[in-house]
Amino acid sequence: MIRTIRPLDRADPALERVAKVNGFSLHAGVSCEGHQKDKRERLCRYIARPAVAVPRLSLSSTGKIIYTLKTPYRDGTTQVAFEPVDFIVRLAALVPKLGVSGSSASST
Repeated sequence: MIRTIRPLDRADPALERVAKVNGFSLHAGVSCEGHQKDKRERLCRYIARPAVAVPRLSLSSTGKIIYTLKTPYRDGTTQVAFEPVDFIVRLAALVPKLGVSGSSASST
């Protein structure tokens, strides 16, 4: 299923480059100048963080992968359980395909 992420419906110009959907947000207005070493490092650390918080992963007694959510869903769900293969499939979906970032890789 493909969902279109639309900007927030707010008049605040500072939020015009922000999109939120299903608990995820994207802010496209963050930038820094070349001389702002601390800000650049903080931004790089933020965007390079892993897609999954490893400390929130555990294995159930039945062999399922349990992921504890940072914030409960509206219905009160605090954890989600996956069969190992399903979990790997979902992780693999987070990895961009070669060439998507604009760089090309060739094998010899």
